[in-house]
Amino acid sequence: MDNDEETSTPLSPLSPIRGWEDLRASDRIALTPTEVARLLGVDRRTISRAIEDGDLPGVRIGRKLFISRVAFMKKFDVAA
Repeated sequence: MDNDEETSTPLSPLSPIRGWEDLRASDRIALTPTEVARLLGVDRRTISRAIEDGDLPGVRIGRKLFISRVAFMKKFDVAA
């Protein structure tokens, strides 16, 4: 393989989203509050509170919170 050739490895469905490029490259359905907090540079509790207040689209399943990846990207005008 030529070193100048770029290779793009798709993220595993279990790979954490660590930045905006990971978000765009991912095909995951949902993000965790920790991942969203990292992207926005805020505390995880701020994300949990925003979900509970209805400011951020999310769903609680048991004790876990999840944010729709597509809804999050639309809300913050992030192109896929």
